[in-house]
Amino acid sequence: MAKRPERLYSMHQFWHDLLFLHWEVPVDRLQSLIPPELTIDTYEGKAYIGLVAFRISQIRKRGFPAVPGLRQFPEINVRTYVHKAGKDPGVWFFSLDASNLFACIGARMAYKLPYYFSEITQMDTANASKVTTQFRSKRYLPRPLPAYATIDYTVQNDPVTMAEKDSLEHFFVERYLLYSQVGDGICVGQVYHAPYPIERVVVTRLEENLVQAAGIMHPDSAPIIHFSRGVDVLIYSLEHQQSAVVN
Repeated sequence: MAKRPERLYSMHQFWHDLLFLHWEVPVDRLQSLIPPELTIDTYEGKAYIGLVAFRISQIRKRGFPAVPGLRQFPEINVRTYVHKAGKDPGVWFFSLDASNLFACIGARMAYKLPYYFSEITQMDTANASKVTTQFRSKRYLPRPLPAYATIDYTVQNDPVTMAEKDSLEHFFVERYLLYSQVGDGICVGQVYHAPYPIERVVVTRLEENLVQAAGIMHPDSAPIIHFSRGVDVLIYSLEHQQSAVVN
């Protein structure tokens, strides 16, 4: 688990029903798409592109109640994994599609992240003891367009587990730093939360071109899949320092 930063957090959120999909992608291809100050992080020499769909709620600035109009909305992002000079492993986002225009504008301004405004719905249907989720995303602006995702999945109600340290699962999900480009420099942001509780899901439908819209082609093979019902998250403002240490 990450060490909680000593400075004050700037925002609180709850992340629900996170579906992690990953494909192996050539390291050189990903490296060519990120700033030269960063290096693609690999697991046993392999690099991955991730597609993560989830829902955000309980959004509020530190010391304030929830913001009207920002109480909850779904999001889907395309990301890979990076480090800086061999330290501080984190996330690099190629795109983040969200269904709240104000959230997209605010995140672009505050965190310099490539947010896109999209129409996104997430509908759950109960069937016996299991729940099937239908996730639909269609980007409106800005370009590249079209960009969409159609995903159906069912949680299997297996025992909840935690990602073991040094496992591929841990490599994918336990990331507490994010990098963004601000002018000619790199900034780092940080989140803090308990380790993800992981459950097994079955994806029955997957149609998307969000990864391709980011300039990346992934294999036609089935993705590596993980799912978490969610975590309570503290979010910290960007820092212009050289590194943010995570233990």
